[in-house]
Amino acid sequence: MGIFSRKGHGDDGNPDRLKRSMKLPASHPEDHGTHQLQGKHFIIPWIESPLIGAADEYFVFQQRHEANSVELFFDLFFVANLATFTAYHSITNRDELLAYIGFFSILWSSWYQITLHDVRFARDSVYERVCKTIQFGCFVALALVGSGFYPGSVKSNNTNFRILCYTLMSMRVLSTVQYAVVFIFTARAGQRYRKLLIPLGLHIATFAIAAVVFGSLVPGYPRGEEHNQGTYAAWWVVMLFEGISILITASKWRMLSFKKTHIVERMGLLTLIVVGEGAIGATKTIGRLMGKGGLDLEACGFVLCIVLVLVDLACALL
Repeated sequence: MGIFSRKGHGDDGNPDRLKRSMKLPASHPEDHGTHQLQGKHFIIPWIESPLIGAADEYFVFQQRHEANSVELFFDLFFVANLATFTAYHSITNRDELLAYIGFFSILWSSWYQITLHDVRFARDSVYERVCKTIQFGCFVALALVGSGFYPGSVKSNNTNFRILCYTLMSMRVLSTVQYAVVFIFTARAGQRYRKLLIPLGLHIATFAIAAVVFGSLVPGYPRGEEHNQGTYAAWWVVMLFEGISILITASKWRMLSFKKTHIVERMGLLTLIVVGEGAIGATKTIGRLMGKGGLDLEACGFVLCIVLVLVDLACALL
């Protein structure tokens, strides 16, 4: 049944909507209606107002208490990008390390902005699943970029950087559209939510500006020509501007804050998955260091440091 249906159970399901969609006869007891619908399917809406998830008693948006399967699957795309990067790059010198940090920053910033929207406004609908599909496609494009990400190196490829600019621009255009949809629903809700129009408008302007900047960087990477380091810096400057702008807005207008959302859980789960990917990389490193030459004191000390760092990170998540 694809994107037009879903199971009628779990926190992501809406019992009231289930009852309306299934049209239960009057003989069904109200207190047993949800239980009897467990495992059934129903048609999801084309689009749903994010204001449904507004917790009025706390004056915040609260769509669900925990991450759903689509969000967890999206986190796996993040880690898959990191795995692809480490598969093509041996981080053995300063340039490779800086490239890894730079690419990780691009990945994390993109994931972060998507997550900040989802934990506050995303509700299961055909529209939201289409948006998520586009985001999946953008992260696949980032995996392509990561395989040849060598900023400031003689191995750098301008075609790769143009793809990166187009991908970042597409993600910001989509974020602009998503916040514009929230803006429209809020404007139609009347005076009660009227004060949210200004911060939502600032969100829209932030991502629209970012999209324009990323798009304007494309001519800076012509075929077969050199480019300067300042062009690379623009990626991270824009992403820093995005992050600061969204956080300041959420702090100023408390209803757009992340209180009662599951943002902490999302961060913890992503960190745990990234640590797991680091463990995989550690085992590969051990194989390269000791697979041929056998045990070595320096290599053993290096491996011990890796294990201690991973254990410390894992314990910090408990």
